[in-house]
Amino acid sequence: MLLCVALTFTGCSGFRGKNNITNLLSAPKFSQTESEIVKAIDNYIGENVTLRHSTSQGYSSPVQFIDIDGDEKEEAVVFYYAPNKGANIRMALLSHSDGRWNIVSDKEGLGAEVFYFSAVSFEGLDTKQLLVGYNTANIDENFFVAYFTDGGSDIWEYAESCQDIIVGDVTYDGYDDVILSNRTSDGRMRLRSLSFTQDGTFRVVGTRLLKYYNIDITQFTLAHSKAGEMVLYADYRDDYNQMHTEGMVFRDGGKMFDAFQMTVVSKLWEYTDDLNCADIDGDGYIETPSVIQEERTDDPAVLKTVEWTDYTPEQPVRKYIGIYDTQESLFVAIPDSWQGEVYTEYSDGSWQVLRKTDDDKDGDNPLFTVTQVEYRNDIELGAYSYIVYKDTKAWHLSFEKQVGLSDIQHILKSVTDLG
Repeated sequence: MLLCVALTFTGCSGFRGKNNITNLLSAPKFSQTESEIVKAIDNYIGENVTLRHSTSQGYSSPVQFIDIDGDEKEEAVVFYYAPNKGANIRMALLSHSDGRWNIVSDKEGLGAEVFYFSAVSFEGLDTKQLLVGYNTANIDENFFVAYFTDGGSDIWEYAESCQDIIVGDVTYDGYDDVILSNRTSDGRMRLRSLSFTQDGTFRVVGTRLLKYYNIDITQFTLAHSKAGEMVLYADYRDDYNQMHTEGMVFRDGGKMFDAFQMTVVSKLWEYTDDLNCADIDGDGYIETPSVIQEERTDDPAVLKTVEWTDYTPEQPVRKYIGIYDTQESLFVAIPDSWQGEVYTEYSDGSWQVLRKTDDDKDGDNPLFTVTQVEYRNDIELGAYSYIVYKDTKAWHLSFEKQVGLSDIQHILKSVTDLG
């Protein structure tokens, strides 16, 4: 039996392909356990269903196994599509007992796809609650839904419209809070931090309007600063070939304050792929990119000089300066001492960093060359020749002999695939 659907709709917001799950696919094959779960849902619904999964945004397999009630036995959360049950995706919660999987609850979602999923803990509730973001192609509205599992099969819902969702403990009480974005009627983007209350709903504990109008958020990142505070990094794109990053630090029970002294970091960016903040040096803290703008040409350059800086301290700390390959979304640092002393050349997927001479760009062998490779056996490796693997890609970096070992190590350590 399904009880008590509480709906609160505020604002209307669009969604974009890059920030949503666009790859919801039918699972190519199932494990024995997944096959048993599919059969249980088929029997419950009375028709064959298609499980849905994605490669990101919270769930990467068709079935999520979560200990909902803390009994050290995992329940199964499944998103699926049933042709005779409407166009929306459905969510089933199953438990395992007496050697079989049984439906605890079955819900119709508020969209055709899922772009967010997490299982969280709220104060005063003994079980984990399920948070889901739904969207539907060509409909300018997304939905956030919290499924409360404390009632066993009587799972109730809280829902409201949003664009983006992120979850973390921004009130520092040991329990999860929710941050949502909504587009306002005048074209601004409003952020709200919501904290769960003992009366079974959410209250707004912090609000923030992003600086620029008519923007699309490209990434939400929630992470600790070196000072131990929670910081929300909002990357977004405007209509003028610019990308921006704003940092919001949470204080005073979830209120949002400027995390950067300059409020927002902006950069001209004329490329399809987004240039978002990231932990570029792997130290556990987030850095924000800025672009060193070179002389403008009619066509955007393939290679851009990019700095990565932690702007949360009182005195910002630059971590890397280097070259960003906009075709491959590859970043490679250069030593700080090379800044202003080198230039780049790009040709047929390979690029070089060369030293400027007194005649400017007229003379040296490249300090190093970067080439994407498919087969390691095709490359002759040596003291100045290296293969760097990033995800499914491999890159060959070859250095001039006079490049120092410490500089080579600095460059190799920095290689990052941001695609």
